[in-house]
Amino acid sequence: MRIYGRDDAVFFYKKGVEVDFVIPETATAIQVCYNLDNSDGTLDRDVSALIKLSKVVECKKLMIITRDQKQTIEESGKTIEVIPVWEWLLNIK
Repeated sequence: MRIYGRDDAVFFYKKGVEVDFVIPETATAIQVCYNLDNSDGTLDRDVSALIKLSKVVECKKLMIITRDQKQTIEESGKTIEVIPVWEWLLNIK
């Protein structure tokens, strides 16, 4: 919130879909999780939430920040960037 100056809304919740951070000024949506191994459905839940959000809110960038995983997920015509938290922290402007 300090970086983007948002103190009124940092998440999206609608009809059972929750996204951890939505930054309207940069059209960015971010999910945060420790691990995407999907043993507890984390991968499916986080990807689904980002895709559903992108259908109702303009999102140019969809991200999942994890402890140490890096990959790109293509789903429903959208690209979701999965990056480790250390990499995300190094790229904060």
